Amino acid sequence: MSDEEKLDAIENLPDNSEHTGATMGQREGTVSVTNDHSLDDVKRDNDFAATSHALAKEKTKRRSKPLLVLLLALLMAALGGVAALTVYKAYIEKPAVVPAITTTQATQSTTAPKLTATSVLSKITPGYTVKNDAMMQAIKVAGYDFFTTVKPAAAAQKEVAYNQSSVETATIAKSLKEMGFAETIVQPDTDADSMYVAHYTEKDVVCRVTTTKTYNNPAGKHLVDAGCQDMTVYTANAKSLQPFYELFPTSFKVEQLALIGTTSQAKPSKSTGYTTLQLGSGGVDEHGEADAGGAAQLFYQTPDKTWHYFTGTQQVVPCSSYNTADLKKAYLGEKCDNNGTESTVAI
Repeated sequence: MSDEEKLDAIENLPDNSEHTGATMGQREGTVSVTNDHSLDDVKRDNDFAATSHALAKEKTKRRSKPLLVLLLALLMAALGGVAALTVYKAYIEKPAVVPAITTTQATQSTTAPKLTATSVLSKITPGYTVKNDAMMQAIKVAGYDFFTTVKPAAAAQKEVAYNQSSVETATIAKSLKEMGFAETIVQPDTDADSMYVAHYTEKDVVCRVTTTKTYNNPAGKHLVDAGCQDMTVYTANAKSLQPFYELFPTSFKVEQLALIGTTSQAKPSKSTGYTTLQLGSGGVDEHGEADAGGAAQLFYQTPDKTWHYFTGTQQVVPCSSYNTADLKKAYLGEKCDNNGTESTVAI
C-alpha cells in the first residue's frame, strides 16, 4: 500500500472513542477473558497508534513542501522587489546627463592684412595732393630675366619749405617701416641741390619717395613725391612683356635690362590688320633705378597676329629702314628721317 492510501485509510478509521466503547462493551459482554487475549489487544492498539502517528507526520511533512515553496517564492519576490526598487531609485536619483555643447570659437587670425598700394599711400601722405605721374623703381620679378617698371597705382605730392623736406621724408619712412617695409636709400640728401630718392619694399607693395629742390635756391620751395604700386601689377606686366623680350636681339639682352611700359600702349596702324608697339628700355643700377636715357624698342604685328621686332632707337628712324612691305604698312604715315629731312613712311 502506498503512503497516500495509508493516509486515506487512517482518515477513514472510526473514532477512537467509538472503538474504545465497543471494546468496553465487548469486554462487558464477555464473561471470561483470558489475560493473553488482552495483551494482544493492547499490543495491537499500540501498533496501530504508532502507525497512525507516523503516517500523519508523513502527510504533514508532504503537505508542508508546497507551503515551503510558496514561502520561498514570496521571499524571492520580496527580494526582487527590493532590488527593483533600488535600481529604480538609483535611476530616478541619477543626475541628468547634460549633452556636451561644442562651442566653436572664432579663431582670430594673427596674420596681418594684405597691404595695397592705395591704402599704404593714404596712410603716409595725409594732406598731400594726388598726382599719378610719378616714376616707380624697376623690379625684376622672380622667374623673369628682365626688369620692368610701371606707373604708380597711387601717388601724391606736397610742397614744403626747404627746411621741412627732410622732416617729411623721415615721417614717411617711419610710417612705412612700422608697416614692415624695408628701406633702401638710393640717393641721400647730401647738399642743397641734390635730389633725395628712397625705395621701400614689402612682399605685396613697393613705394618710392623723392624730394626735388629748387635748383640753386635752398630757401625755395621743395617738392616731396611719394608713389606706391602693388607687386601683382609688376608680375602681370612682366608676364605680358615676356614675348617681346624673347624677340629682342641677343646683344640687347643684358643682365640689367629694364623694359619700360606695357602692352596696353599698342596702337592700330593706318593699314588694316597691323599694330605697333613702342616700349622703353634701359639699364638698371644696383638700387633698381632705371636709366631715363634708354632707347625706344619698336615692335609691329602683322595681320596673322604675329609680333615682330623692328629696331631700337633714340632718334627718328631713317626712312630707308622701312624696307619691307609689312614695315611700310605697319608704320604707314609715321615720321621718318630722309637724309636729314623730316618725312613720313609711304607704301
